[in-house]
Amino acid sequence: MRIRWADTPETHDYTAAKSYLNLFMAGPVAKRIVAGLKRAKVAEFKAKDIFRASALPLLPLRTRT
Repeated sequence: MRIRWADTPETHDYTAAKSYLNLFMAGPVAKRIVAGLKRAKVAEFKAKDIFRASALPLLPLRTRT
């Protein structure tokens, strides 16, 4: 089964983004960032590329017990 993403974000996605950003920064800054997101074009990346960009360590391998 192939996952089909929406071509454009929905209005509630921007509300959720602003709510999340408000956890890390002042409200006016979050509001400006979300305004920029609304103007930005949607970009697609492979999950492995997003993971690499995050610079997070790999999780250890788990073996079945």
